[in-house]
Amino acid sequence: MPVTSNINSNGYITSTGTGLPIHTGAFGDEYTNVSDGIKYKYTTSWIKDSSPNTSTVVSTASLTIDSNVSDGITLTALATGLTINAPTGSPTPMQPLLLRILDNGTARALTWDAIFRVIGVTLPTTTVINKILYVGCVYNSISTKWDVLSVRQEA
Repeated sequence: MPVTSNINSNGYITSTGTGLPIHTGAFGDEYTNVSDGIKYKYTTSWIKDSSPNTSTVVSTASLTIDSNVSDGITLTALATGLTINAPTGSPTPMQPLLLRILDNGTARALTWDAIFRVIGVTLPTTTVINKILYVGCVYNSISTKWDVLSVRQEA
């Protein structure tokens, strides 16, 4: 059940001022910090919600992922070449990011921002007609790069 009380003007649940939530909640309570979009769940204390937050886009020529809002993006019918820009937001160390891309029956060009650094894989430059493509990344806070660890194409 979402928490709706004890939220200060900065969007934090608090008893004493600012900072991470310290409100005592009930197991399963949820809270989204309005200033940065980070979701929290209450177990025995408030912890960052590790459930994936996904977004779906039918088609776009330019994709900028907000890492505070989405851990995964699905493109369902890409109808143009796609530029994947540097994600915005404040990603946390080792935060995952998963892209699932499907074209609309025509192969589409893919262009990647330099913030996506490949680790043992090759970034795809085109889609394969009617085949789902997955690209898995993790945020490297030391290098401030999204390390691409996995690229998988439907057979």
